[in-house]
Amino acid sequence: MSPNGKIALLAGLFLFSEAAYAGPLLPCVSSTQSANGKVLVTSILSFDDPDETHPRTIVSSVYQVYRRYTDPNEGLRLNGPNAYWADPFWKVEFRRNSKSFAVGCSYILVPDDGEYLVFVGLGPLGNALTIYHHRSHDPSLGPLVSQQGELVREIKRAELWPSDPADSIWTDHTPQWFAGGIFAFSPDEKRLTYQDKSGRKLEIDLRTGELRHLN
Repeated sequence: MSPNGKIALLAGLFLFSEAAYAGPLLPCVSSTQSANGKVLVTSILSFDDPDETHPRTIVSSVYQVYRRYTDPNEGLRLNGPNAYWADPFWKVEFRRNSKSFAVGCSYILVPDDGEYLVFVGLGPLGNALTIYHHRSHDPSLGPLVSQQGELVREIKRAELWPSDPADSIWTDHTPQWFAGGIFAFSPDEKRLTYQDKSGRKLEIDLRTGELRHLN
């Protein structure tokens, strides 16, 4: 390599060294349980090619919310160590061909009452948080049909901390904006707090998506 080529390579490494990271790919989480195990959310992805050995694109994703099954007939149920889920009472579905982009492999936050789903966005583009709410069941759909949830709000990364500079470089291995932070639901499960790794804290009203900085 020529001296000029070495200088260009070193300059490139110096330029990107603070923003680029090496590490394992992000996991594709297929199910999420609420803190006390009362609600389960499963993720089912559909692809444009059924062959898993081919490069594929996600065309739809369905996030199904289940309540934990409790048999009212105490003496007739199976007694064992397992938990069972038998009430798919609502869902959030994304399709690539619709207005909403197909969401796959997203982290999800769900409270124990199962009334909200919070999708935690990945990467520098798109939404940092997307909130959906369980709406009252439409009886015309029948008792066994799981109804699409209602979008509350899409929150951009810049809305969380407006004073922060935008990410200039991002790869599959770059630590996400939420790395080192802590999420928690309020006792009434209608608000979500987030504290970042530097100690800054904000609260999100899940009913409206309104943000409030706490410090």
